[in-house]
Amino acid sequence: MKIEKSSLAAALLELGEENAAVLLIRAPLPELLDTEHDMPALTRLGLDSEAIAELVATAAELLPTDAERGQQLQQTISRRCAKLVDQWTSSTTLRRARGTSHS
Repeated sequence: MKIEKSSLAAALLELGEENAAVLLIRAPLPELLDTEHDMPALTRLGLDSEAIAELVATAAELLPTDAERGQQLQQTISRRCAKLVDQWTSSTTLRRARGTSHS
């Protein structure tokens, strides 16, 4: 199974395994892990196949769903648009107050 190294580290932290999380992040492994291909390197960090399976399941639970990601993206876009409109209207109001306009 493929999983991001940061997701696996987050699962380790969630389970209270801070040292293992640090070792994983510092390990010379790719950012996208293949749990089968990278198993030897993960076992050298002290993780066995059962622990890795548990971590992958925990990491999957921690990941936001597509709907949650979509909602977060929409909120980010809405905030950014609101900020841009606020900046635009503020600068337009300021130009009008000064008697200048760039129409």
